[in-house]
Amino acid sequence: MSVDVAKLQQEFGITFPAEYVAALAAISKTCTDWPDQYRNFGDRLITDTERLRELNRDCREHPSKYIRTPPSIARAWPKELFIFGGIAGSECPYWCFDASQGDPMLLPIHKSKKLEEDGGFKPKRFRDLTEQIRFSYTQIRKAVRQRAAEERQRERAKAASRGAPRTVERPDLIAEGWALARPALRLGAAGEKYAAVWGGEGVAAPPSKGEWRHWISVACGRLPLNPRGLKGVISIYEQIDDKHMRVRVMHDETRRLPRSPDGAKLYGSPFRCLPSIGVVLSQGGKSVRQWLRAQEIWSGDAEGALFEDQEPVDEYEAEFQSNHPHFLGDCDAMLGGWNVVFPDSDWRRLMKRSLLASTFRDAEPWVEAFDSGKSFSAFLRIT
Repeated sequence: MSVDVAKLQQEFGITFPAEYVAALAAISKTCTDWPDQYRNFGDRLITDTERLRELNRDCREHPSKYIRTPPSIARAWPKELFIFGGIAGSECPYWCFDASQGDPMLLPIHKSKKLEEDGGFKPKRFRDLTEQIRFSYTQIRKAVRQRAAEERQRERAKAASRGAPRTVERPDLIAEGWALARPALRLGAAGEKYAAVWGGEGVAAPPSKGEWRHWISVACGRLPLNPRGLKGVISIYEQIDDKHMRVRVMHDETRRLPRSPDGAKLYGSPFRCLPSIGVVLSQGGKSVRQWLRAQEIWSGDAEGALFEDQEPVDEYEAEFQSNHPHFLGDCDAMLGGWNVVFPDSDWRRLMKRSLLASTFRDAEPWVEAFDSGKSFSAFLRIT
């Protein structure tokens, strides 16, 4: 499905920027076969003319449902402002732009229906959003193919285990989770030991090419998980002049955290961090494996599975969320511990790596950095 640009321009009396028309053409050309369960995502985001008409009619008649107009675009509302999106469950369900500008910034409208120009999502250009949608399209198709392969594997496992007993003793998932818990540090303005610097100028130098935003610098001696015994400092950077949301971990064994940093000092408080339910079910003991077989669930698909006996899973999820800083919002970042599972993350691969740092302040996005024992990897996470 493609957008009838002429129809929309005529109805709303605006002229779309060339960048928007080019984005429509690029996305419509490359993202042509959304899997069935995601087809509504593709249509609502950018390709359904009738939905775009209904959305922009409604926002002109009832603007308070969508936005509290900031001064910078007040002159454009509602005549020159155009909204698209409408993704259910997203932190940023709508995007809007001022059609009177050339190459306008895309401004996000959050769940609160309040458009915020600072904080939360950063404004984007159309070319950035196009690349993000293409990346999401590729990742979604890859994930669907992987799930289909896993479904075939589960069917084979079911056929092999039909003779197994259907009723088994419930495992103690909370005890299993605590057995897998990892050491971690909550980082905040108060704590026992100076462990990191938030923002400002990074301690380890950024990559030489490109423009980079410094997120956090960490003293290697404070890392609860440090498989290579690193010394000095690591600094985590996001490339801000790049459309692929690259994140790099830089290490300098000669540097130390400064006494008076350009950013904010963060102090560590130790705790034990529980893993996600997928880790518990895939790494648990014999009782967990028997319980999964009785419900005909493959452990590799445990993170998103539907259980006949759901109560133990719900109890563990409650314990996990009462422990993990991602849900508690009680610190700026975490060193060590376990990462949470994001839609685009390969948790089965990442659970084998050491989590160096996770950020929570200024989310979203969130930043995660890992050490495999041989190399670093880092990711910018959005929902």
